[in-house]
Amino acid sequence: MEIFLNIEGIEPAIRRLTALGMAIPGTVHDTCLEWSNKVLAQAKELVPIDTSALQESGHVEDWSVGGVANWKSINMFIAFGGLTSIQFVDYAVFVHEDLQAHHPHGQAKFLEQPWESGIPELWQRLGNAMEGILR
Repeated sequence: MEIFLNIEGIEPAIRRLTALGMAIPGTVHDTCLEWSNKVLAQAKELVPIDTSALQESGHVEDWSVGGVANWKSINMFIAFGGLTSIQFVDYAVFVHEDLQAHHPHGQAKFLEQPWESGIPELWQRLGNAMEGILR
């Protein structure tokens, strides 16, 4: 017994799949960067403010490896601390983790809270982005 399967005219499908393969990493990258900036904006609203140096120190760094046509990894770094136009901020972790401190404005866990509560939105954004590519 033999069964033979022959699919003709598959070249357009292969071209489309190749194009999708090229578009997906860049779309994932852009979606993650947009979401990271949203998390940072929310964290800046929650960060305790004394001199505003800590708030100003918040930043997103794109540590992704590769480029538009050759992504090897997509990595976003959201952080507070480091050099600002006002001063060097070396106390971000202490303020973030001190659950006993009372702040007239802001709170501890100012970065962790928007990060954790935002994860479902990230998955939704990624899903929507993939749907957009597949259409």
